[in-house]
Amino acid sequence: MNSIRVNFITGASNPLTKGTGLETAYNEQMEALQSLDVDVELNCKKKCDLIHIHYAGPYSYYLAKKAKVPVIMTAHTMPGEFRYLYEFGNVAEKVGRFYFGKFYNLADVVIAPTNFTKDMLESINVDKPIEVISNGIAHEKYQFSQEKRDSFRIKYNIQPHEKVIYSIGLRAYRKGFDKFLAIAKKMKEYKFVWVGKKSIAFLHRNSLSDMILSKNAPDNFIKTGYVDDVVAAHCAGDVFLFPSHFETQGLVALEAAACLRPLIVENISCFEWLGKSCFRAKTIDEYCAQIEKAMKSSVDIQNYSRALVKKSNIINTGKSMIEVYERVLSGL
Repeated sequence: MNSIRVNFITGASNPLTKGTGLETAYNEQMEALQSLDVDVELNCKKKCDLIHIHYAGPYSYYLAKKAKVPVIMTAHTMPGEFRYLYEFGNVAEKVGRFYFGKFYNLADVVIAPTNFTKDMLESINVDKPIEVISNGIAHEKYQFSQEKRDSFRIKYNIQPHEKVIYSIGLRAYRKGFDKFLAIAKKMKEYKFVWVGKKSIAFLHRNSLSDMILSKNAPDNFIKTGYVDDVVAAHCAGDVFLFPSHFETQGLVALEAAACLRPLIVENISCFEWLGKSCFRAKTIDEYCAQIEKAMKSSVDIQNYSRALVKKSNIINTGKSMIEVYERVLSGL
């Protein structure tokens, strides 16, 4: 088959997606596909062989409805996250189940980054073919660097001997920001660093409470805001703490594993894809105990992490996506 031309629909102009895992995912997938000789356009008006939608907004719905070529969708967003993300989230979730069910059924094939997301798609009555393909990461980008570790620590006045527990993401309830601060208050012997922008007041759930928590954070807590070099943030930390309530994949955990950081995640089903490569917790006391274990970082955990990262190479993701493209274009 000749080179495929794909139009990526990304929602790039939406400020809610800027600096998020969704943006990271589609940018790195685009680069991987281009390295495999696929012609990828972003939100273009040109004629393409197929459309690959990464953003589930109304304009994407319109494009999918009117499309004259096959439509692929990646399920980066699911209604189950709304209860943790927005005020009146339970109502938004009910509306979302209806909307997303109709939206994803406009696709010829839906790509789910994990089996958990596939189950969620089926629960909202998506009956189109669903392929499970990890969002993937670029191995050559996410590598531990002592130089990056040192420069990040110097910038934020973290001493070389200090141990750092860190998280990356929107500073919001959905990501477990309140739990992160509660753990920081109990473990004053460590530095706790949150990398990411704050949530939008009056829109995201508990956003005002999170702002108050941030202002009254303990002395061992540092907030950096958005950073350009997320790899440096991973390298500067010692344990990646991810108490998120809901993820379709949680790509940032894979980034941390690639940078050889031990992981601690919320003990919920959306993180089953991590297998034995992480520590799990739910209560504050459980998190504190797991942090102490992670500081010793067993060889078994490291080996499982390396295997997971190798399996999730972005090039493998690109090859799997091309197989889907070719199958759809061939009418199979």
